Amino acid sequence: KKQQHNSFLSEKKHHEVEYLANIVNQIAIKTKCENIVDFGSGKGYLGYELVYNYGLNVLGVESSMKNVVSSEKRKKMLSKHQIEDKILKSIACHIHPDLIDSSESFIEDLKNNFLSPTMNNALLVGLHSCGNLTCTALKLFSKENYFHGVVMIGCCHNLLENKKDFPMSDYLNQCSVSLERNAFMLACQCPIRWNSEKQTLSKSVLYRAILEKIFEDYQIDRSNLKAVQFRNLGQKSSTFKEYVLLVNDKLQTKGVCFKVEEEQIEKYWDKYKGFWEGMKEYHMVRMQLAPSIEKLILLDRLLYLIEKGFTKSGIVRLFSPVISPRCYAIISLR
Repeated sequence: KKQQHNSFLSEKKHHEVEYLANIVNQIAIKTKCENIVDFGSGKGYLGYELVYNYGLNVLGVESSMKNVVSSEKRKKMLSKHQIEDKILKSIACHIHPDLIDSSESFIEDLKNNFLSPTMNNALLVGLHSCGNLTCTALKLFSKENYFHGVVMIGCCHNLLENKKDFPMSDYLNQCSVSLERNAFMLACQCPIRWNSEKQTLSKSVLYRAILEKIFEDYQIDRSNLKAVQFRNLGQKSSTFKEYVLLVNDKLQTKGVCFKVEEEQIEKYWDKYKGFWEGMKEYHMVRMQLAPSIEKLILLDRLLYLIEKGFTKSGIVRLFSPVISPRCYAIISLR
């Protein structure tokens, strides 16, 4: 019987952890690996599931010390459920592409943290590994025999960089395939989920567009907007005027002078608010390209593994895309 130690999780997170843990356990049995390296482990939810319900050893590797501390605290709270002789541990480590160059010492660190340097195999897994973390994981897997398998579900495609993170495969490089920033950002969208939940474009997109027009007309350097954290700013504003005044307040704290009369703000709104319906329609049409772009990124990663000789590789949809849009896993066995 499974222990319900993750019962407090959201529906989305519970869905992801339950399905991924089941697949990882099946691969662990097939490859005879009892050790799991959780790449970008966050607060360790996947690790708890693998230890408490499947009896595996899990070492979480996470760059955020805050998440590591949170994971360790929760482990102590759940210590009464600890399975004897099984390891659940998180370590802080900044994972970056240069890690591949010093992978031998990294592997030794992993072995030491498993408390048994003689353990010569592990699975490399990641649940929604951010940005190029999945790229680094696949390269690490291909280089180091220590890893007998890899299961990576990537996310945050918007953080990828052309040529640096994509393409990974020789074939797409030879074909001079490239993606620009807008394409990487678009790959994060999920039209199936939007249609299911009847989502619509946030009005903050229109607010931001009109704001940039104001900056252009008033000859204000638009690079100043980089100092503003726009996330959720639109939700805090019931009108365009409120939105602009909030931006103004934030810019002033950064020492940027931005003065536009409130009457002018209203005039800009009256002039451009009619574009809203067209913007929504354009966004919905544009978003239909998102699945194709994401699949191109995934297929490139799969091709990279096949080129390296890992023929036991594939792309598997693990989650419902309505619940968890980043639902595809790259799986490969040595």
